[in-house]
Amino acid sequence: TQRQTAEIDRLRQALEFADSQLEVQIRSHEKAVKEARLVWNYFNATKAREAALQKQLEENETTIKDLNETLTQHITILVESKVELAETKGKNLELKRHIERNKAKMGSLAARYTNLESCKQASNMNRLF
Repeated sequence: TQRQTAEIDRLRQALEFADSQLEVQIRSHEKAVKEARLVWNYFNATKAREAALQKQLEENETTIKDLNETLTQHITILVESKVELAETKGKNLELKRHIERNKAKMGSLAARYTNLESCKQASNMNRLF
C-alpha cells in the first residue's frame, strides 16, 4: 500500500501540475480572446469610420461640384462685365471725341460771333458817321 500511496501522490502531483498548466492555458486563451475582441471592435470602429469618411467624401465632392458651378457662373458674369466695360469705354472715348469736336466747333463759333459782333459794331459806327 505504500507503493499505492506513492503512486497516488505521484498521480496527484501530476494532476496538480496538469491543473496548473491548464490554468495557464485558460488565462492565455482568455487573454487571446480579449485581444481578439479588441481587434474585432477596432475593425468595426474602423469600418464605421470608413463609412463616415466615405459619406463625408461624397458630400465634399458635391460641395466641390457646386462651388465649381458657382465659380463658372461668376467667371461668366465677370467676362460679360469685362466685355460691357470695354464697350462702355469705347462709347466713352467716342463721346469724348464728340465733345472735343463740339468744343472746337464752339470755339470756332465763338470766334465767328466775336468777329461778327466786331463787324456789327463797326457797321453801326459807320452808320453814325
